[in-house]
Amino acid sequence: MSMDADQRQYQDTRTAHIRIAAITPVDESPVDGALVPREDDVPTTVESYERLFGELLDSVYDAVLITDAGGRIIRTNARAYEFFQYTDVEILSQNILHLISNADNELLGIMWENLHDNRHVFIEAHCICKDRSVFPADITVNNLHMTEAGQLCFFIRNITSRVETEAKLKDAQKELVRTAHSAGMAMIATGVLHNVGNLLNSINVSCDQLSSVAQHVVFNQLEHFKERLQPHRETFQEFVEKTPDAARLAEAFIQIGEKLLQERDLIARETESLNMRVGMIKDVVATQQECAKVGYFRENIELRSIVDHALAIQNAVIERNALQLKLDFDELPPIAVQKAKILHVLVNLITNSIDAMAGNDREDRILTVATTTQDGFACVAVTDNGIGIDGADLNRIFNHGFSTKVNGHGFGLHTSANFMTEMGGRLTVTSAGVGQGATFTLWIPDNDRQNREAERATE
Repeated sequence: MSMDADQRQYQDTRTAHIRIAAITPVDESPVDGALVPREDDVPTTVESYERLFGELLDSVYDAVLITDAGGRIIRTNARAYEFFQYTDVEILSQNILHLISNADNELLGIMWENLHDNRHVFIEAHCICKDRSVFPADITVNNLHMTEAGQLCFFIRNITSRVETEAKLKDAQKELVRTAHSAGMAMIATGVLHNVGNLLNSINVSCDQLSSVAQHVVFNQLEHFKERLQPHRETFQEFVEKTPDAARLAEAFIQIGEKLLQERDLIARETESLNMRVGMIKDVVATQQECAKVGYFRENIELRSIVDHALAIQNAVIERNALQLKLDFDELPPIAVQKAKILHVLVNLITNSIDAMAGNDREDRILTVATTTQDGFACVAVTDNGIGIDGADLNRIFNHGFSTKVNGHGFGLHTSANFMTEMGGRLTVTSAGVGQGATFTLWIPDNDRQNREAERATE
């Protein structure tokens, strides 16, 4: 038997606390023969029975108080003296109702009513010591049929240590909840920063595009023509007639006009893209605010529209990296989702796929996005033929702080996986290994379809 014993103060210093480790029971052969008490072990006189009874009371761990029908104490054990701090003479002059806080004759009557048919009464209360201090106690009351009027036997256990331990556990639980809340808020904040960072990268690309347009050579040509034509504003007709290359000048203006129209279209597209991404940043903040609410807003929407939205956000980056885009959409009915969260997960996965393919040298860099249904879920799979994922990393790819990128922070996939879990879905990954690309799949619960299938199954 494995045990450890220590001596601790629990109202007194005479109690040894022993812990026994649990072990698997071992079958033991039964002992042959009956146990026969020795004659000198059996009390034979009233005095010996009384002595045995007294020793039995004193051996009990709890305080034991025996009272008459009215609650007057007529016998106790040594533990009662220690708990209540009375002498043996003093305690016999007390009524049990004086030792239990807020106890009265009504309580005594309730105890008697409930002690019929050998039932027990259990009381949670505070007991009062001689110096008027109190301690929490568990009290068990039994009926002794030693007299016609009956007697009550009170087993009182001091639970001060247990109550203090429970209070410490409650405080520890509150601290854990507070710490978990703080950690959760920090996790949400890092997710928000990560998603905003992805969007800011796309905004930077659009800003670079707009900046290159502003510095385009066509504007330098316009500046050159302005300097050449400015002196002839009042005599432009005469200038055209006398200038040999006037026709070439007109052709140049036509070409510049066509180029300006192209630049105007590019500016319009990038401006629209910038507005979209700024709106996405607002959605990121709104999603963070939703995390503080009890419920989340769902809307019926076609998955393809969310995918198109996510691809539009990353369109400039896709074109800059010369990626081939393949789309494979099944016909899916609208599904109730939290659009902002699905959109941010898709943007994060597409960003990761672009980064994964930027890290390899192959020319046919292909980004594939496909939708389908499976096992009551609507699925969106984002596949790339980039650098792939080592098998040892697959089981921890969604862990907070883990990243396969040199400058990665490990926030994006962790937050994305949490978003999917919050919506009742999941995020999974497959990869054949390093250099073999990877597929991330969003599993979005189609609750309407699951309900329909369940109804058909019960028909």
